[in-house]
Amino acid sequence: MRRLKLIFLLLCSIVCTIPAWAQHTVKGVVKDSREQSVTGASVVIRSKTDSLYYKGGTTDGEGRFAIEGLKSGDYGLEISFLGYSNHYQDLKLDKTTDLGIIHLQESSMNLEEVVVTASMVKRFADKKEYKLTNVEKGQYSSALSALEFLPKIQVLDQSVSSVDGKAVKILINGVPSTPTDLSVISPENIAKIDYYTQPPIQYSNMGLGAVINVVTKEK
Repeated sequence: MRRLKLIFLLLCSIVCTIPAWAQHTVKGVVKDSREQSVTGASVVIRSKTDSLYYKGGTTDGEGRFAIEGLKSGDYGLEISFLGYSNHYQDLKLDKTTDLGIIHLQESSMNLEEVVVTASMVKRFADKKEYKLTNVEKGQYSSALSALEFLPKIQVLDQSVSSVDGKAVKILINGVPSTPTDLSVISPENIAKIDYYTQPPIQYSNMGLGAVINVVTKEK
């Protein structure tokens, strides 16, 4: 009889502790305001009780993501992608959760702001933000040739690379593009150039030397 009672208490203790170690999945789909899937967006989930605990990933070709292996608890979700405002959301997990469609909004910028010289840049960790003066814009024939003033970047025969020979990822308003696309953009249409010397997380495993995002005045 005592043995049966011990077995019953043991089973009860196991059932009661399941929520503490059960692992859940958070999934969803990231789209823009035009209902287009956002591919390669960074998705990070951080624990609110332990700032060092986080999991992350990127969206696939259909904008889908699934972050697995999350314990029950309170979390913060952050989704980011070049050219879009970051999305923040609080999560309270006690089961696998489907967030459905999450819309990212295009970043807005004041095009009437004062333009500084290319040598004066804003620094955000590994990103440098360049803005050209009218004089500097007049020195280049296209947005492609305007990349020549970026440190450690060389432009040769419709191609862009770093001086150490590594490939460079080209984006226009956050959308993956080619040097040929830049060659038809006038320097006058450049609002700013975001220069990532350390590629963002969605490009970190591609062996790139840099990521360059050219933001235009006209989308």
